[in-house]
Order: sequence, then C-alpha cells, then structure tokens
Amino acid sequence: LWDDLLRAVAQTGKTVVISTGMANLSELSHVSKVLRENGMQQVTWLHCNSSYPCPIEECNLAAMDRIRDSSANKRDTGWSDHSVNPGIIYAAVFKHDASMIEFHLDLDGTGAEYKIGHCWLPEQIAPVIRAVRDGERAEGDGLKIPKSSERADWDWRRDPSDGLRPMKAVRESFLT
Repeated sequence: LWDDLLRAVAQTGKTVVISTGMANLSELSHVSKVLRENGMQQVTWLHCNSSYPCPIEECNLAAMDRIRDSSANKRDTGWSDHSVNPGIIYAAVFKHDASMIEFHLDLDGTGAEYKIGHCWLPEQIAPVIRAVRDGERAEGDGLKIPKSSERADWDWRRDPSDGLRPMKAVRESFLT
C-alpha cells in the first residue's frame, strides 16, 4: 500500500509477484490500480496466510479464486506456502489453478524458520515438485477416446453388439 514504491516497481517494466498476506480485496484493487496506471500489466498475486506455520484449516485456498475473479483482467494467482503440507500445494495447483507456488526452503534444517515449522527441506519438497509435474503431464487433451497404451487391450473390451467381454471375434477364436 506504499504508492511511491508501487509506482517505482511498475516503472521497471519487470513482471511483479505480490504476496497478498493479510490484505483485503479493496487493498488489492488499489495496488492493481496504481500498478496499471504506471504501466504495469503483468502481476501474479500470491495468496497466503501470514501465520508461520499456517494451520491447514486456515489456508483458505478458495481465496485464490476470489482474487482471480475480482478483476476484469482475471489476475494470475498463486500460493505462498507456509504450511509445509503437500496436499495444500496439490490443491492450490490442481483445484485452484495456481500459476505459481512460493515456499520457504531450508537447506539443512538448521535455520530458525525451519525450527518453527514453515520451511521445507530439499528432500521434502523435491517429491512434491515431481508430483505436480506428473499431475500436469497427466492432464491430457480431454478427448474421451482410447489412448495408444490401451491398444493392446482393445480386443478385450466389451463388444458393443452384446455387451459381453471380450469382443466377439476373440470369443469365437476360443471355439476353434
């Protein structure tokens, strides 16, 4: 809410990422207006709960949808994680369409922030990142047609003429 800083940031021409912390939608609208008036078009808004660590019940991931929908420009939104919970990240990405995830990382578990419970260790976050990438790859094209991996089993599906398995041609081959 520091307008001079917002103007200076907008005038850099660089993409801006803003963690919304305890801000409300009215404050976000003000920030957005100041940035737009000073030439900034691309902003990613990261929703977060500013508790360190954040209680799971208070993550309020649905607020990401509200932030995104609160502008005619449909803002890019993400999640700034203080939960250290893979399920929260998965929900942010796959249910609430987070375009960015920010998290706190402690390399060896000796940092003060790690000790209070809101930092990930590399070996904790690595499988989460892999799982998100796998989930993105699994989205597919949305067409409901057999995929190439199913081709070998095609003859074992239900025959449309009588609903029995496998296809009639396979059943008939058993009789000969």
